[in-house]
Amino acid sequence: MVSFRWRWWPWHRYSLYGAKRQGRLDGQKNIPAWLNPDQPPYVLELVEAAENDIRLLTQEWHERDRVLTQRMEEAQKFKDHLLAISKPNERSNVLC
Repeated sequence: MVSFRWRWWPWHRYSLYGAKRQGRLDGQKNIPAWLNPDQPPYVLELVEAAENDIRLLTQEWHERDRVLTQRMEEAQKFKDHLLAISKPNERSNVLC
């Protein structure tokens, strides 16, 4: 699966250039008819592509969050371990 950030480039089908071009072509073909409330097929494709990109982006964020949460938990355990080790030494030094 292609990463989200590599899917967008200036001449991509759903780029600003591609949207203008497709709108111009649909207008020349009278798609949709002037009084038709339905959206042209390109707009529906655009919505589907946007939803797919959002899904990919959230999956990428969840994966990063999972890795960072794991690292944070490991760091917290290490910190607690260091605190547990250092406290007895401090008490013994104070008593001497």
